[in-house]
Amino acid sequence: MKIKRIIYHWSGRGPVAPLAAALHLGLVEPVPSGTAARKITRKLAGGIPFGQGAGRERGTLIFLGTGESGEEVYLLPRGKEGKLLLTLVRETARLLGEDPETYYFIDCELRTGRPPRSQELFRRVEELVLAVKGELLRGL
Repeated sequence: MKIKRIIYHWSGRGPVAPLAAALHLGLVEPVPSGTAARKITRKLAGGIPFGQGAGRERGTLIFLGTGESGEEVYLLPRGKEGKLLLTLVRETARLLGEDPETYYFIDCELRTGRPPRSQELFRRVEELVLAVKGELLRGL
């Protein structure tokens, strides 16, 4: 079985992709069902890697850890226009002899709605991560 590489990408501003990666890796506990949505606070965002934004790391593929199913989880702050950067990552993988199909790119801003309101952000990101994990179990 090939190792999947889950790449959560976003513009690099705000906590949407870092929060998704942190939830995926279990660094942040999900909200118990039936409770009010957790508000994204500075304390919560400051406690996860790159939760305050990516700054100068834009364009850098950042390994964060390994998930429960052995998948590797990455962050990719892509800036405003990321299509070229995503193509570059795929083609570099191909040139290095890796299967580009093992790379699974998740546009966190697109899939959670841009810009998500802070009250809804945690719940939307949580739903995104659950969907990604479900797809991972089904074999993407």
